Amino acid sequence: MAILLAAPAWAGGAALEKDQAQAAYLVNFAKFTEWAPGTFEHRAAMLVIGVAGQAGVADALGVAQHRLRIHDCAVLVVRLESPQAMPPVHVLYLGAAEDGRLGEWLAAIAGRPVLTVGESAEFSRHGGMVTLVQEYDRLRFELNVYSAERAGLTISAQVQRLAKSVVRGPRT
Repeated sequence: MAILLAAPAWAGGAALEKDQAQAAYLVNFAKFTEWAPGTFEHRAAMLVIGVAGQAGVADALGVAQHRLRIHDCAVLVVRLESPQAMPPVHVLYLGAAEDGRLGEWLAAIAGRPVLTVGESAEFSRHGGMVTLVQEYDRLRFELNVYSAERAGLTISAQVQRLAKSVVRGPRT
C-alpha cells in the first residue's frame, strides 16, 4: 500500500515519471483486488495485465514484470492492439488514446472478472472500475465499486478509503 500512499509527483512534462506512477498504481490495484476463489489456484497461474493505448505504462510494467508477484502469481504484461484480438486478462488498462473504442473494449470483457483501469472521464462514464485522475502534480484515482462487484471483484476497503471518490451504485 506504500506506493499508493506515496505516489510520486511529476514535473510538468516528465512523461516517464507519470508512466511509472501509473504502472505502480496498476500493480497495487491488482494486489488489493480480490478475484473469485480458485482464480489463481493453479501452480502455473499468471496474473495477466493487458495495456492498450499507453505504451509508456506497458514499458514501465514490462521492465518490472519479471520481479513482480501478485496473489502469489508471476505477472505477464501484454500490449493490446484491438478488443477483437485480446487474450484473457485479469487487469485491463485503457489509455486515453482508446477513448474512441471504450465501448468495444468493455464489451469484449463483459461478464468476465477483469479489473478495468483507465485515465479519462469518458472511461468513468462507461463504467470503468478505476479511473486515474491527474490533480495538479499528483495522480489520484476514482473508484466504481459497483462495476467491480458486478464483475465478481472486490476492491479492498484500504484502497476505497484512499480514493478521491467512490461510486457504490449504478450511474444514472
